[in-house]
Amino acid sequence: MSKRPMTVRRDDAGERRLAAYLLLPRPKDLTKAQICPAACAFGLLAGGTLEASQAVEAVLIWLSLEFLLYQARYQWNDIRGFAADQIHPDRAGRGRLPGHYWRGLSPTRVSALVLFARLVLVIALAFFLGPSGVAALLWLTAGVFGIAVAYEVVRSRATGVSTAVPAPTTPWLVVLWITAGAGYALRGVTGLALSRMPEASALFWFCAAVALWALGITFVTMRWVLETMPFASIEAGTIGWSGSQPKSREHTTALLRWLPREFSSHEQLLDVQELQPLQRRASPYAPWNIASIIAGTAAGAMGAFTLLQSDSGVSPVFAALVTLGFLACLLLVLAPDLGRWDLVFSVGLLALIALAFMGLRTAVAGIPLMIVVAARCLFATQRAGDLGHPMSRLARRSAPAPSSGERHTVPS
Repeated sequence: MSKRPMTVRRDDAGERRLAAYLLLPRPKDLTKAQICPAACAFGLLAGGTLEASQAVEAVLIWLSLEFLLYQARYQWNDIRGFAADQIHPDRAGRGRLPGHYWRGLSPTRVSALVLFARLVLVIALAFFLGPSGVAALLWLTAGVFGIAVAYEVVRSRATGVSTAVPAPTTPWLVVLWITAGAGYALRGVTGLALSRMPEASALFWFCAAVALWALGITFVTMRWVLETMPFASIEAGTIGWSGSQPKSREHTTALLRWLPREFSSHEQLLDVQELQPLQRRASPYAPWNIASIIAGTAAGAMGAFTLLQSDSGVSPVFAALVTLGFLACLLLVLAPDLGRWDLVFSVGLLALIALAFMGLRTAVAGIPLMIVVAARCLFATQRAGDLGHPMSRLARRSAPAPSSGERHTVPS
């Protein structure tokens, strides 16, 4: 059978308008905005307290972080990657900085002006919040753009050299994948700090940062795999890639070497948006697999240290949570099919219920691990068209299966 490229959805007419982009550059990344309030909620369950005035300040800090600082950071990223984004096959679907001119000004220049305005709003809001707000937003601004500078410097060294697919793996690419998870740690640790948790040990904060950072690496690298799907093609049940791609995308294409090449007949879909490349077991050495094992182990330790704040006699529970975290994520990595991943999540939920019978604080200690396992199970089932809509998989599962006449496969 001759090689038949998969259909790529490229509808330039559906590209975002510049005004919509400037208002909210990355609406699909708002799923990350849940990290900070989720971490704050966990901190409250673990013993934190928030008075009314503190809650208002926490909400304003969160809004500044997600809708001002991070959106400005995304604008910077899109300005730097503007040329490569404009020739991406799924340009309209990705929703990056559109190529529309505004009153004679280039889109990159207009975006830079709005970026600057967002930072001015952060400064104004900091003074409105008072001394504590100034300190918090200064630290967050330094954190967001410190990570951004490090990311852009590493990316400039790691990309722009090769157009091969998969791109060769280099030390700079590994550093780039690691750096990409730092923002998740920043968001999560900020949420924990906003919850005014009681005095926690340094080991708790270390494990929390490691778990969040590793979960971020898992999320980013799996997402980058999905972003390569518009370049896919199928030949005799084997997935293949176009011979070359634009430069500066090595951080995504290098990940393809760890994917399984062969797919079963029902996965040979004509529309690339329906392909689930992460559904099958990949190499255990894939960055997202290594990171998820680290995240699960650290999340188990993080939950256990919430118990150690007030009870020094929980070493069996501590050992159980750390071991459970490691083994659960190891099974996710080694599972041969999707059904095992659902099984792991179900078993983990039952384990959390069992912990609840040991006391509320013990049940709370299992939440970080459950979040890691759930996030991994959910995102591993995503398709390229699901980016920015992580819950769409649940809707698909609840919908009736299409009849045999409605299935679309690659014809022989």
